[in-house]
Amino acid sequence: MLEFKSPLLRGVDKVMEWAILILLMALTLIIGGACLLRTINISFVGFEELATLAAFWLYMIGTAHGSREKSQITADILEVMLPENRGKDVMLLLKWVFAFILSCIFAYWAFTLLMWTLQTGAKTTVFKIPNSLIQSSILVGTGLSAFYNLLYLIREIKIFTGKQPRYVEADEN
Repeated sequence: MLEFKSPLLRGVDKVMEWAILILLMALTLIIGGACLLRTINISFVGFEELATLAAFWLYMIGTAHGSREKSQITADILEVMLPENRGKDVMLLLKWVFAFILSCIFAYWAFTLLMWTLQTGAKTTVFKIPNSLIQSSILVGTGLSAFYNLLYLIREIKIFTGKQPRYVEADEN
């Protein structure tokens, strides 16, 4: 996991952690409240819109947080099976190059989706929540993921070129 010295980047981490906690509680209250109201025959019209908003933001901030902590689900069998040598170093470098490129592509797609949504001005039916508010979470999540993948790529380049030693992190295995 990356350790940041910058107060700004540490602040982003704290904001993500608090956002995840708040969104988890909000989603639980929204869905739980809707279920409770349904059992006493009261309709909570539009709860799906609020749940969708909270769920999208939770998922995308969780995606960025997973990228930062390298805790996404991976299939790194080659990384585990290959012996420590230059071939493994090349494979790890390529892994981060591809991760960064793909995350940039996803961020670009998220940007174009958001721009299209802003042009259409679409809103939800009950609470009139702009769809751009929901879809902006995709851009934030993929943008932060691309940023963290870039930082890991830079670290991997330093390791590959011998400017930084490779160290084993407890949470990577």
